[in-house]
Amino acid sequence: MSALLFNGVLYLDSGDPEAALQLLGVAEALAAEQRLGLVVEPRFIRGAALSTQGAFEEAVACLREGLAGRLGAIQFRPFALARLAEALSRQDEYGAAP
Repeated sequence: MSALLFNGVLYLDSGDPEAALQLLGVAEALAAEQRLGLVVEPRFIRGAALSTQGAFEEAVACLREGLAGRLGAIQFRPFALARLAEALSRQDEYGAAP
């Protein structure tokens, strides 16, 4: 599952948010089927993909929810904070960035 999530991040970085969201869905389904946890907060990837697609308000909400959650305090927090700052800057909300 981790490979699916990290591959999704690679798709995000290469400008293909749809593929990232597809891999995220597969990873979430596999985690639910196998009753396992994910090592990356799924809302980080979803929020980053929404931001790439231009849905900045949804992206900001998704990323903030992920940062507030249990997985949000772990090692991928810098990734999420960077994506949140990017989404906020694209909305010209510079003062709202963390």
